[in-house]
Amino acid sequence: MHALRSTSQRRVSAWAPSWFPETHVIYTRGKPPITTPKKGDVFGLYMDNMGRIAHAGFIDEWSQGDYCITVEGNTNSAGSP
Repeated sequence: MHALRSTSQRRVSAWAPSWFPETHVIYTRGKPPITTPKKGDVFGLYMDNMGRIAHAGFIDEWSQGDYCITVEGNTNSAGSP
């Protein structure tokens, strides 16, 4: 999992990998966090079979690495809500 915090307005598309430029990533599982993710931060799940971030959501609660509560959504294959 990657979590990011944006401090500036930047353009992103609906394509999940566009949300996670290296300069905005604050946490990667298995690595020391740059800062602790907090409510409202966006997270992405990397899928090995796709070779990219393929799912995203928002962190609602972070429990110092034991667990996190998230808000997520999905679309159909055509990309509609």
